[in-house]
Amino acid sequence: MKRADAVLNQSISFQVAYPLVLPLTIMMSTLRTC
Repeated sequence: MKRADAVLNQSISFQVAYPLVLPLTIMMSTLRTC
């Protein structure tokens, strides 16, 4: 049960972090193309 909780927390943190990281990656790619 504890392992399932860890996996669940990992997936939730990934879903939270992805929208935050996405604009950063877009900014980095646009800076490189300029």
